[in-house]
Amino acid sequence: MNFSVGFVIAHLPELLRGAGLTLLLAMQAMLVGVAVGLVGCGLQLCAGRWARLAVQAWIEFTRNTPLIVQLFLIYFGLPEFGLRLSANLAALIGLGLYLGAFATEIFRAGIGSVGRGQIEAGRALGLGGFQIFRFVVAVPALKAVLPALGAQFTLIMLATSVVSTISADELASIANGLQTTTFRPFEIYLAASLIYLALALALRAMLTATAGAYVGRWRE
Repeated sequence: MNFSVGFVIAHLPELLRGAGLTLLLAMQAMLVGVAVGLVGCGLQLCAGRWARLAVQAWIEFTRNTPLIVQLFLIYFGLPEFGLRLSANLAALIGLGLYLGAFATEIFRAGIGSVGRGQIEAGRALGLGGFQIFRFVVAVPALKAVLPALGAQFTLIMLATSVVSTISADELASIANGLQTTTFRPFEIYLAASLIYLALALALRAMLTATAGAYVGRWRE
């Protein structure tokens, strides 16, 4: 079978629609993941022993089991307890919790990287609690976590392809449907791969630019 550029162009609108769904799901999962990570980090740093142990157990389970198994547990397992979720909602929850486990550890490591002496120096200079958090803790911690967090954002965007296994709508699901009806998997999956590559590079560039501007505003 000869490679057909015209075939790819003809189905490009459908693939681009899938790319838009992938980007939307990834952005939503990032917001959920960051929120979960902040809560998890706060519990690890400030909560009691049992709460810290529960958070650590969740992190270990999430980071050491396949994402696809976690998605199956949410989408196929929860209905046994009377909680039936749509494929898209199950995908969002699964991706958000998965990212949240990594984000919790990233945030905790970032805050832990700020030396105790720096905080004490801020107090000695007469800075208040919020000023110490803003100028002494937040900026160095943010700079420390941005590279790792940005990498996780890119990985979670690519991991959205896994949610096609539960029939959630995104690029891989659209590509699977097209190759099933057209029987031209090479063109379809090559085009999908190039779209994923473009999304990953664009997301990385956007995160780099946004992070630089955000850190600059915190310093003002």
